[in-house]
Amino acid sequence: MQTGLQLQPHIQEHSQAWGWNQISSTSRSHPQSLVINPQQARGWIPHPQSIVSISSPHSSSSRSIMMPPLPLHSNHQPTSQSINLPTHIMPSQSNFIKYTPKRKQNFSLVWNYFHTSEDHLQARCTICGAIYKRKNNTTTLLDHLRRSHRNIDLGKKSSSPGDNEKIVSCILKMICLDLQPFSIMKDVGFRSLMDLGFPGVPLPSRSTLSLTHLPILYNEIKKKVISLLLLAQDVHLTTDCWTSLAMQNYLTLTCHFIVNWRLFSLVLHTDIVTGGHGADNCSYIIRNVLEDFNIFAKSRTLTTDNASSMEKTAHNLNLTWVGCLSHTLNLCLKNPISGNVVPDVTEVIQSFRRLATHYHKSTKATESLEYFELYINNAKHKVQQDVVTRWNSTLIMLKSIIPHQEAFEMDLFHREEGKYRHLIPPNRMWILATQLLDILDPFLYITEILAMQEYPTASLILPTIKRLINKLTTINPLYHPAIQEIGKKIHDELISRTAELPQDLFLAALLDPRFKKLEMISDTERRRTLCRAQNEMSALNVDPSLMNQVKESDRHSRFWNEPTQICENDEILRFLNDSPQCAVETNVLDWWKENQSKYSCLAILARRYLSIPSTSTPSECNWSTAGDVLTKKRSLIKSHRLNQILFLNKNMHI
Repeated sequence: MQTGLQLQPHIQEHSQAWGWNQISSTSRSHPQSLVINPQQARGWIPHPQSIVSISSPHSSSSRSIMMPPLPLHSNHQPTSQSINLPTHIMPSQSNFIKYTPKRKQNFSLVWNYFHTSEDHLQARCTICGAIYKRKNNTTTLLDHLRRSHRNIDLGKKSSSPGDNEKIVSCILKMICLDLQPFSIMKDVGFRSLMDLGFPGVPLPSRSTLSLTHLPILYNEIKKKVISLLLLAQDVHLTTDCWTSLAMQNYLTLTCHFIVNWRLFSLVLHTDIVTGGHGADNCSYIIRNVLEDFNIFAKSRTLTTDNASSMEKTAHNLNLTWVGCLSHTLNLCLKNPISGNVVPDVTEVIQSFRRLATHYHKSTKATESLEYFELYINNAKHKVQQDVVTRWNSTLIMLKSIIPHQEAFEMDLFHREEGKYRHLIPPNRMWILATQLLDILDPFLYITEILAMQEYPTASLILPTIKRLINKLTTINPLYHPAIQEIGKKIHDELISRTAELPQDLFLAALLDPRFKKLEMISDTERRRTLCRAQNEMSALNVDPSLMNQVKESDRHSRFWNEPTQICENDEILRFLNDSPQCAVETNVLDWWKENQSKYSCLAILARRYLSIPSTSTPSECNWSTAGDVLTKKRSLIKSHRLNQILFLNKNMHI
């Protein structure tokens, strides 16, 4: 058997020009390698018959390879530099490598199950070892997997650039909605999940996501918000200031309006207030935001806490100021409960606070209490600790202790041979705490109701104040004198702080079918409210035929008689008399949606006044959300990026 190269006749004449005669001694002793001139390889052109027959002492068969093409330049001279070329070009198993495409966005899932040869001319199945020729596509390889390995879930063949953009957009929305850090893009677990669900999809870096994709999504949602605000008839605002971990003052502005009888509550802006949160600084920021969203002319009210600077801010912007009712109730209760106004009540609160602190500091005590709770009530129980600055936390603490008196007494009496018996409040304190809980519980209920953002709450302010005052004036005479005294002090505080309320709240109560009779206010205030409603209806830009005219001869009598006779034959009278007053559980927006054609002018006023927020809770809720973003590890985040994250977190649902 002949060993070495066997050239076909038409190729031998070019052997000198190719440099194939320069076979080193190593090549002669090891016919597995050849020596060629690499400089001349640069000028080769393909030739259809450039085939070389190679035989090897290690194999009885000969194989053919494609010879280098003919040189482009006839004057090309061989050089002494040479490289080794393997003669076994039918690759063995070790010659197959994992295929890594240059363009990852076109990566096919087929290559998870095939390895390619080094020259990329063949592909071998990693499951069964079958070898196929590579072409310009993966159809043959895919058919093999579907025919021979049916248990493999190939999913989509590849992900297009459009799919990649959708995946990145979903990741960004997840970060904003779940308040995840952008560093999640580097987390091993997240990348493993993405490799499993979307193999081959290129993931952007954290900087690309925050600097490029985040502003794009923010501008997209902002355009939707502006388009929605164009449909709003009137807009009402809430704002509040808070301090971050980095000791920076922030201001949050929210807006509220009704479109298609749906109440919208959106966060407009969150920004740093430099130079303190005075009225001038706050009004400057709010004005710029309103002009940016094109709603300065539509804005009517501003709901804030009772700080004088916030009230002045509303006046600087020519907005009606509405004090937060929850903050007002907190001020009415804070001094009588937290201060030493009624010594007996203060003693009760301090006694129960010591009891709650004991269980919060000792895991052994908590486990012992759980044992007795399971024994008595067949349920576990957690003791709540109060915060001095929040009156409702004191009430929550009392509600977590009083119903479980037996379990507390058994635990403290038997644990460690009665070592903690001194913590058991005397029986009279349990009675005082129960009576105090009866007085304060309505305040907690009202605070929770007013914090809702899905339904109108402005119309609840007048009925709420009236009910609370009636509750405090009808305290059970059998209650302890200390409870009677603290009830009177809360009563006086409530009347003093709610003596002057904006007229917009009276109109909101009138336009609520649940409270349209205005039974909670005096006759004088009722007549004033009805007259203002009539004046506003007259100023509306509507068809005069929709409004029934009032007879001139009856104007005097209708003005001074009962409210239902003030506007006889007009829309207000029909609204007051035609339909009965609805139940408290009625959805006000649904009622107006069904009856807006019947009361067309009043429906316009209803959209205007029912969307007034009764509390600044929407702005305060943004504190908690911002606290999840401005953590200790992210306290130096840029203010504009924080604004974008909070904006998307609250408004992405529209």
